[in-house]
Amino acid sequence: MRRTPKSQEASGKLLSIWGDLQICHKRFSDGRKVPDFIAEYAKLPLIPPYLQPNNHQFTSGVNFASAGAGALTDTNQRKCAEYPTRRIEIRKEDIKVAATEILSNPEIHGLKDVVGAGNLKQRIVKQKIQVAAKIRVSIRSGTVLIIPTSSSLPKNHVALFILGDSLFDSGNNNYIDTIARANFWPYGETFFKYPTGRFSDGRLIPDFIAEYANLPLIQPYLQPGNHQFTYGVNFASAGAGALAETAQGFVIDLKTQLSYFKNVTKMLRQKLGDAEAKTLFSKAVYLINIGANDILSPFTTNSSVFQSLSKEEYVGMVIGNITDTIKEIYKKGGRKFGLSNLGALGCIPGMKVLVPGITGSCFEEATELAKLHNAALSKALQELAIKLEGFKYAKHDIYTSSSERTNNPEKYGFKEAEIACCGSGPYRGIDSCGGIRVVTEYELCADPSEYWFFDSGHLTEKAYKQLAELMWSGTPNITGPYNLKALFEA
Repeated sequence: MRRTPKSQEASGKLLSIWGDLQICHKRFSDGRKVPDFIAEYAKLPLIPPYLQPNNHQFTSGVNFASAGAGALTDTNQRKCAEYPTRRIEIRKEDIKVAATEILSNPEIHGLKDVVGAGNLKQRIVKQKIQVAAKIRVSIRSGTVLIIPTSSSLPKNHVALFILGDSLFDSGNNNYIDTIARANFWPYGETFFKYPTGRFSDGRLIPDFIAEYANLPLIQPYLQPGNHQFTYGVNFASAGAGALAETAQGFVIDLKTQLSYFKNVTKMLRQKLGDAEAKTLFSKAVYLINIGANDILSPFTTNSSVFQSLSKEEYVGMVIGNITDTIKEIYKKGGRKFGLSNLGALGCIPGMKVLVPGITGSCFEEATELAKLHNAALSKALQELAIKLEGFKYAKHDIYTSSSERTNNPEKYGFKEAEIACCGSGPYRGIDSCGGIRVVTEYELCADPSEYWFFDSGHLTEKAYKQLAELMWSGTPNITGPYNLKALFEA
């Protein structure tokens, strides 16, 4: 059954926003702004900015506001940098004395008020910390604005770096030339209320892990303007494999993702300095999910790989690239890794539809190859733990946790665990969700939260949340030898 988005179903409410920095989406506030609350009261999602990449779902409204804008075209027509602002450069050794004096006695210096950027004001006044960066003091309209030119990280700061495939891709494929995209409706319909590039109706596992770790949503590496990497960054690419040959030319393979990570390490060393960057890398958690596309590729393409390699040799190549990536991250300072093995890949709707006769059976060859992969991954991680000093890992047994739920869906709050919410054909296993790929006709369920699978190969937000909870705080029989919570606290 085809259906319209909930935003259209719910009495046709629409919110359009015009204005200046009081309501713009680069929020000049410590939190939400007036339109955010208005949207909440009207039972609407957060209204996205008009210029946000891939924001094409306007049925709930859109935000056109721009910081500094006026009703007159002449207002703020020049760039901010051209304003007549007087800047005072304070030497590093003068920060404590000069900044504290200005903050403590603003009126003596002819100032009306003092406002601080972030926690800097509190740090200087209450803690009198020694900052290893210059401070710019901009004086305009009787107000001092203190802006740090480089930031010191909080004491217990733990970043999250993400590598992988469509289970983790938060939007990188939006910015490459590929058909492996999910930047169209109904992807993203339940949580974000617009497509973000995530292959689900809402959030993915890394989004929940970031939430549990008190981090913001980790942004895609290729997202324009994303240069704030101190919280981490997401390199994952839908369709990617550990092998460069998997979907070659249409994805960001694991080796390329690693090269992006190395670029980020250089930028962070320049921004933070070698010592602080080293601390960030060693405390960070590296979340990796890769291999499913490598395992499925021999069965979904005209591959002749098993004519020249045994299945064990093929799996060995996949695992070898994964362990090589871990070793390279380790060389850059990484010590804490979160991984998952592969589920019963032959039982996803997109593989069951390939079984002749549509008997309900799984594509057993794919599942058996996934089992070989899982055994080899466990062995490889155990060997790394012996060889690499300080190496810690959390491996989630997604094969067991997902099979438990697909075999007992009602026990875990699902009504359907064989048929996808979105797609066409038997089990909705034909990859037509959204209707812009090869097959344009598709069906869409009324409530994704009742389904385990959202499309032919990916899960619903509800399913991902349950897996994320197990990865975060699961016991050693399902996530071990550490869980992610323990790694973030280590």
